[in-house]
Amino acid sequence: MIEPKRFDLDIPPAESSEPGVTEMHALEDSVKVPQLEFHNRYFILGLDRLVAFWEGTKGWQVNIGSGFGLARSNMSAIPDQGVFAFVEMILESGIPQKMNISKISSRAALTVLFRDAHAILGKLEEPVDLTLAQRDVLLRHLRQMFMSSVLENADEVIAYLMER
Repeated sequence: MIEPKRFDLDIPPAESSEPGVTEMHALEDSVKVPQLEFHNRYFILGLDRLVAFWEGTKGWQVNIGSGFGLARSNMSAIPDQGVFAFVEMILESGIPQKMNISKISSRAALTVLFRDAHAILGKLEEPVDLTLAQRDVLLRHLRQMFMSSVLENADEVIAYLMER
C-alpha cells in the first residue's frame, strides 16, 4: 500500500518521484483528467475561497467578489498567480460520490479559463488534499448547490469535507 503524502497548498512540496495518493483521489492518474464531463462538477479553490467552478451549460464561472460571473467576460477577476486546488467531483445519478483533487501552481495557469473550458486540465499537477479552510468553503458551496436529501447520500464526500 502506498503511504499517503500530504501537501500543504501554501508551501511547495519537496521533490518526489512518486505522486501522493489519498482516499479521495485514489485513482493512480487522478491528475490526468481527459476532459470536463458534463454531468460532473469542477471547482478551483484558492487558500480560503472558491475561485471558480464549471457548469456544463454555462462554462467556467469566476468569483468576481459579489458573486460569480462568466470567466470569458471577467478576465480581470481571474488570479494570475498563486497555488490552487482543482477538484473534480464525480456524480452518479446526480449525487456526489468521489473527488479527485490536484494542485495547480504554475504562473498564469488560471488565465486559460477565459479561452477554453478544457485548457485548465493541462495545468494540473500532483494530487493534494484540501486544507481545512478549503474543505469548509467547498462544503458551504455544496450546501447551496444541492438539496440536503442529495447530500445525505454523498457519504464519502461529506465525510472527507468534514474531516478535521
